[in-house]
Amino acid sequence: AAMRATQQELIFRELPHLKERVVWLDALPAQPLSGVVFGNEVADALPVKRFRWQDEQVRELGVTRESEVLADCVRAAGDELDDYVRQLARDNAWPAHYESEYGPILQPWTRSIADCIDQGLLLLIDYGYGRAEYYHPQRSAGTLMCHYRHHAHDDPYRFPGLQDITAFVDFTAVAEAADEAGLQLQGFTSQAQFLIGCGIDQIMTELDPGDTRRFLQRSNEVKRLMLPGEMGDRFKVIACSRGLRQEVRGFAARDLRSRL
Repeated sequence: AAMRATQQELIFRELPHLKERVVWLDALPAQPLSGVVFGNEVADALPVKRFRWQDEQVRELGVTRESEVLADCVRAAGDELDDYVRQLARDNAWPAHYESEYGPILQPWTRSIADCIDQGLLLLIDYGYGRAEYYHPQRSAGTLMCHYRHHAHDDPYRFPGLQDITAFVDFTAVAEAADEAGLQLQGFTSQAQFLIGCGIDQIMTELDPGDTRRFLQRSNEVKRLMLPGEMGDRFKVIACSRGLRQEVRGFAARDLRSRL
C-alpha cells in the first residue's frame, strides 16, 4: 500500500495527463490480455528454500532463535527439495560442502503470468543465471543477498523486518515454465547488451551536451545500468511471447539462450 501511494503521488505530479490510464491491480487480470507484462526485479523477491548438500545428504536450512538472536537451523529436507537437489548434485561436481537456494514458487508464478497473456510479451529483468551457472561448483555459498539502506551484505538476520532479502533468479526455470505454458522464448541476454540492442546509444546522442548537469546525470545512470562491475552483466533479460509476428528488439547483439 505504501509503494502504491508513492507511485500514485509521483505519476499525478509528474505525468498528470497519464493518471487516468494507470490502474493498480490487487490480483491477476480475470481475462487474458494483449500487451506486455514487464517485471523489473520482481522474481528475485519470491521466497526460496535454502539447502545444504553434505556427505551426500540434503538438509534444509531454516531459522531458529538462540538467546533472543535469530540463527540458522538444519532439518531434514522434504521430498520435493530432496529430489531436486539430488538431481542437481548428479549434474554438477559439487564440493563436499555446498549451500544454495531453490525457488519452488518461481515456475508456478511464471506460468500464472503466462496464462494471463493472450497475445503479447513477458519481459523480465533481474539478476540471475542459467541453471548451470547458478549451481556452479564454485558458487558453493549460494546467492542470497540482503539490502539495507543501499548497502548489500549476506547476513539475513542482521536487520530482521527492515531489510530486503533476495536471491538470484534461475532463468532456466523461468524458460521451462514459460515453455510449458505455451510461450515462445524470444531471447536471453545481459542487461547491457539488451539496452544496446534497444538503441540506448542513440538516446544518448540525442541529449544536449551543453546541458552539462543533465548530460552528466544521464551518463552516470547509463554507466550504472551497463558497466560489468555495476548492473550490466549481473542483470539478465529474458523475453517470452505468444502470438507475436514482429521480432523482439534487444537480443541481436548477444543472445545467451545457449546458457539456459
